[in-house]
Amino acid sequence: MESDIFIIRSNITPMIHRLEQLAKEKEEKEKEEREERWKREREERELKESEWKKEHPILDKFTYISSYNFNSYSWMGDYIKVNFYEWSDINRSPRYFPYSTEFYRFLDSSKLNLTNEQNALIKSCSGCYITCAPGSHDLIVGSSYEDLKGKFNLTNILSTVPDGSSQSS
Repeated sequence: MESDIFIIRSNITPMIHRLEQLAKEKEEKEKEEREERWKREREERELKESEWKKEHPILDKFTYISSYNFNSYSWMGDYIKVNFYEWSDINRSPRYFPYSTEFYRFLDSSKLNLTNEQNALIKSCSGCYITCAPGSHDLIVGSSYEDLKGKFNLTNILSTVPDGSSQSS
């Protein structure tokens, strides 16, 4: 009977070792490329998010809208009934905003400022009357037209009073 004999050649072991080494190098290279791609994508997302926050500070602060869902966000927000007098003119016809999200979008596009206290007042009133302080991006918020008119007139008076720092001795 013949017996099956295997002859082991000496060049098989180094070849297997080299193939394993190449596979390991390929895996490490793919891992580095993947991590670099993730880092780039993270930086792009962070840049996009920071630019969005600069452009839409009020929406970012008072809603759940973000750069990811800005175009598809459909919730209209709280029912607020805001009468907004444009151009610091409380004698003109107001622009009406029934929902908070629409109002916040308007404020962001106009680059106007809204504080937490003003937002709380707007949400607590059954109807609000708002205008800008003359020559400013700050808002004047009143719970009624008469309240707004009084605050507006007071702001106008205070803006014309000179401060003591500009006087020379």
